[in-house]
Amino acid sequence: MEPPAGGSVGVTGSSDVSLFAGIQVRHDQDLGYMHHKFAIVDKKVLITGSLNWTTQAIQNNRENVLIMEDEEYVRLFLEEFERIWEEFDPTKYNFFPQKKRSR
Repeated sequence: MEPPAGGSVGVTGSSDVSLFAGIQVRHDQDLGYMHHKFAIVDKKVLITGSLNWTTQAIQNNRENVLIMEDEEYVRLFLEEFERIWEEFDPTKYNFFPQKKRSR
C-alpha cells in the first residue's frame, strides 16, 4: 500500500501529533519499540543512521547519518516502510484481546 499523498510518518512516545496536521500517522502497539531511523525522499534518496532526529541529538550526541541515492537500498528500505505501514494499520488493532478459556 502506498502512503497517502501528502506523506506519512510514524510516531511513538510523547510526540505532538498536532505538528503533523494533515499527515496520516501510525504507531506501533508492541511492548518493544520500533526503532527504525530512516526517511525516503521522493523514492530516490535514503537517509538513515543512528541519529535521533531531535535538537538534543543533533547538538550534543555523537551520531551518524548516511544519505544516499542508491536504487537498490532505496527499494529495500521502501519495502520495509510499506511492510510496517501495513503492520501498524489501526483497523487491524486488537484493543480487547479475547482471553483463552481454560478447559
